[in-house]
Amino acid sequence: MTPYQTITYALSTALNHYQETMGEAFPTKPELDDINDPEFGAVAEMVGDVFTIRVSTGTLAATQRLWRDAKATEVMASLNATGEELTHVSLVWLMLHEMHHYEMEHFQIVDRAYLTETFGAHQFAIAKRAKVTESPAFKHIPPEDRHKVEPCLEMQADHDAIEMVIDAYSPDEWPSLRARAAAISAMMMLIEREDAKHDQEHSSHPKAATRIFQLLRYLTQMPTIQLMVARQHAELGIEPHIPSEEEVLAYTAEVLVPCFYDAVALARTGNATTIASDLGDQESFFKDVEATLHELPKPSWVAATRGAGQWVTLMEVNGKLKQ
Repeated sequence: MTPYQTITYALSTALNHYQETMGEAFPTKPELDDINDPEFGAVAEMVGDVFTIRVSTGTLAATQRLWRDAKATEVMASLNATGEELTHVSLVWLMLHEMHHYEMEHFQIVDRAYLTETFGAHQFAIAKRAKVTESPAFKHIPPEDRHKVEPCLEMQADHDAIEMVIDAYSPDEWPSLRARAAAISAMMMLIEREDAKHDQEHSSHPKAATRIFQLLRYLTQMPTIQLMVARQHAELGIEPHIPSEEEVLAYTAEVLVPCFYDAVALARTGNATTIASDLGDQESFFKDVEATLHELPKPSWVAATRGAGQWVTLMEVNGKLKQ
């Protein structure tokens, strides 16, 4: 397929997956603009009333290159998917992420017509508009925390896109689940690696380790999500799958731990050693996950990893943003 056909296929898959998951079509038909540029970058943009997604050919090339190199390593060779399939899932997650910026009304919150996935991608935006008013969403955000709002919006879009790509939990889908998680981690890592090329006082994006922390935190909860929903919404009549202790231990060994090492391997393969450092070691990472599973830790809590520390900080601001 040509680059345009590959990117178009990813958007088509994302739209179909949205409809299957939500039971209804995405509220608008996105316009896709593939940009023939070697720079990595993607933009979600409102051009008048038209929701537009711009993706550079450099984004596709970087994703293909990463998966070509990663699949040649011993760790990633065991993934139950080809490099082409993993590239596709990485791009589908990116498309869903952009779509959720629209659905969650993030343009209105920042009072700007576009949101970029890397600092350098600002050059791809067309409908540039200066911020002239302050959104009511900022009402409870202290001035010193305003720079954290856009990273919070990125985390929101990440979360919903993660839910759609990961899909429902099933013990029969563990190998596929690990592959999908790796595809998401790859795109998160590529975004930070590109962003790191630009000198910014405050990035509008969370660290890749922070995004991967949210991803693996969600995966940790997956076996019991159906049970939690059934208890919270008895009116739905859900018959939940209740995992045994043996199943949870096997899930941890076959999915969670490999997903962590997949992320580390991707960072090293992509020459993003800072991301590998931010993730920390396995024991520290999952200790932080456990500490945040039920509620945000107390202010005195100190995270063992940088990703968890930023996640907690952003979630505190996110709570005020939603008030």
